[in-house]
Amino acid sequence: MSTLFLTDLLTPEASVSIIMPELVVALAGVIVMLYDSFFPKQRAVSGAIALIGLTVSAVILATMWGGNSPTSGWNGMIAHDNLRLSFSFVFLFVSAMTVLISTVWVDRENVPAGEYHALLLFATFGMMMMSAGNDLVVIFLGLETLSIATYVMAGLRRGDLKSNESAMKYFILGSFASAFLLYGMALIYGATGSTNLTQIADKVANPNFPALLLVGGAMLIVGFGFKIAMAPFHVWTPDVYEGAPTPVTGFMAAGPKAAAFASFLRIFVLGLPLIAGVQSSVYLHDAWISALAVMAIITILVGNVAAIMQTNVKHMLTYSSIAHAGYALVGFIGAGMAKTAAARDEAIASVAFYMLTYAVTNMGAFAIVTLLAEKNDRRAEFEDYNGIGFKSPVLAFSLSLFMLSLLGLPLTAGFMGKILVFRPALEAANPLVTGLVIVAVIGSAISAYYYLRLIVVMFFRERTSEWRQPKMPLAMTTALVIAILGVLYFGIFADRVIEKFAQSPSAGVVKAENNQHRSMDIAAAIRDDMADAWLPSIYRDKVRSGRTRAYKLDIPARQNQAEIQYTLLGIELKVGRRRFACPELATARYLRVFARIGCRDFALPYDISQISGIADELETSWQRSLVLLDKAKVDRNEGLARLVKAVRAEIAEIGPGEAMPLFDRETKQRKVE
Repeated sequence: MSTLFLTDLLTPEASVSIIMPELVVALAGVIVMLYDSFFPKQRAVSGAIALIGLTVSAVILATMWGGNSPTSGWNGMIAHDNLRLSFSFVFLFVSAMTVLISTVWVDRENVPAGEYHALLLFATFGMMMMSAGNDLVVIFLGLETLSIATYVMAGLRRGDLKSNESAMKYFILGSFASAFLLYGMALIYGATGSTNLTQIADKVANPNFPALLLVGGAMLIVGFGFKIAMAPFHVWTPDVYEGAPTPVTGFMAAGPKAAAFASFLRIFVLGLPLIAGVQSSVYLHDAWISALAVMAIITILVGNVAAIMQTNVKHMLTYSSIAHAGYALVGFIGAGMAKTAAARDEAIASVAFYMLTYAVTNMGAFAIVTLLAEKNDRRAEFEDYNGIGFKSPVLAFSLSLFMLSLLGLPLTAGFMGKILVFRPALEAANPLVTGLVIVAVIGSAISAYYYLRLIVVMFFRERTSEWRQPKMPLAMTTALVIAILGVLYFGIFADRVIEKFAQSPSAGVVKAENNQHRSMDIAAAIRDDMADAWLPSIYRDKVRSGRTRAYKLDIPARQNQAEIQYTLLGIELKVGRRRFACPELATARYLRVFARIGCRDFALPYDISQISGIADELETSWQRSLVLLDKAKVDRNEGLARLVKAVRAEIAEIGPGEAMPLFDRETKQRKVE
């Protein structure tokens, strides 16, 4: 620890290996930029360098999945978990497909290939940092790196007024959204005193300013809502996507949107978790779940209804991307409603898998649109696709497959993606979230009109103009083959991928017996860390030392989800379907803590005025125990069970205390010794 200007500075935990995939992509971008400055006309070489950099990064990332990499690095600012790995593979895939698809466009539009490929690699670096960032500062820096590169890519056709307008609108509105994000992050920092998401999760139980959490969360929803094109923050999408070059539009619809979802998930699901019994956490969780559910419903309906009215294929895919953001939000909300860490990880993996299936299908569709659009996207109307079904059967059948996958036809990637994101939302058993799933199914039915319309146009309409078969270069052929195989593979063998996405990076090297041994020791570790705040110590030292009265909760076994409710008759403690009347809030809070750890017989302080402070200590210490369980990297359910067992054993050894009458006049007049 060093001191500079009377400020303590942390020794940097420089772990280069943990960010090696990102460094490789950034280095490839620098090499492309330098090479292009000396050899500006070598388009194929710059594209090859970009593909090599992306491939090497993917290989390094794959080796890290089951290796001995630490779970975090750089003083906790970089996370190494399944969320980071799964989404990073999506980014690398999208960028590699964009390089392949862009070969036709780069030659046709005569754009500077080196500049384009360098910007694409820097955007990929920003996306990967967004998914790996475990700190609000890292996430914001990754977002801005991505955004600045994408602003320029949208306006690469300098002679096209639509492209210039697209870049300008994207820059202005994107900067506005970034301001919301930064303001929300500042408020979260003010509420918790930290920008590190792990520390923020620890402070949610006892924030400095609970109201700032709500306002900061609202600001973040606005900022991320813009980035993922969620209604009503989607108004920029049609104009920007229309003016941007078609390969860039396909990239923006899949890559940056997935990156925004990765950061969105990490901040809200992992950084702002629901802590039962903590009022500020419950309010924040209920607020963002309800807000996102309503906005997801609007997003699905707006995207699908607007897509029906489009006469341009590119416009139709633009509004389709808005609807698909709504479908991904269903899985996002399911992750937020998950009751266990395992269910949460599966829901996060389902969102990553959905973004992968959408990327595969979407990039394939945009590849064909790019090939047929000609210069400045002049041939992108539905009429331009009339009758090409049997004149160019390979392109027509490929595009039909992609449309059916976007629709969600069984045995395609889109079908499995929707099934997986809908499932955790249904398991939440929440009326609003269940309604959202129903709307999502209805939206999928609505989308059948405009997806099948393109198939009808290609195979059942006559052409009124001459049709020229476009030449398909090797890179474009490769991209189409990958997309077709991906749609079929992910539609049939989705289980293997989703299991991999849900798997912890260190699962391959941590033996089961080691996990069991660590779970057995977790209660002792928590007790050592808590010292005087250990639950039985509070019970023994502050309750048993005074006069007590016995209290018994008649609660069925395995019913420990206790909550306090205010009724017309006073305050009640609800445990499952049982309700217990409490004389005041302090008693209800005290009983809730012990009900949650499964204790049925215990003692209350005789002096009711003592309970409020003790209840605060009980709740704080219990929340700390849950945080420590997460930090220990053991299965939370197993570790929690062992912790509860240790608590019950010690309380049973102490005993319930002296039995006294409850709430009669004689009891109320007696004083504490």
